[in-house]
Amino acid sequence: MSRRSSYKQYEKLKDLIVREQFMDACPEDLATSLREKDLPTLERVAKEADLFLKARNRKLCDQPRKLFPSNARPRMDSVRPLEPEKRFNGGQRAGEAKMSVADQRRPDI
Repeated sequence: MSRRSSYKQYEKLKDLIVREQFMDACPEDLATSLREKDLPTLERVAKEADLFLKARNRKLCDQPRKLFPSNARPRMDSVRPLEPEKRFNGGQRAGEAKMSVADQRRPDI
């Protein structure tokens, strides 16, 4: 595969991804209309979207698509509280020996 053909393939793939992202972000009726027309390029999608919105006297940002219902809340039944760390011997962890202040000083090197 030559560089030129791989670059064309890259540009086609990028165009497809951006078209899909655009259609996922726009209002549902507009996205349906655009998908039904099976437009080949992002430029054509943009022109058709403008015509669609002008014909209905709307703007792209008038009605954002809701990704989640307004009553959606995170499920808390699957969240468990963390267990506190178990400490013994006056704040020392199990198996740790208590060190004196002299032991904790850094040795002179």
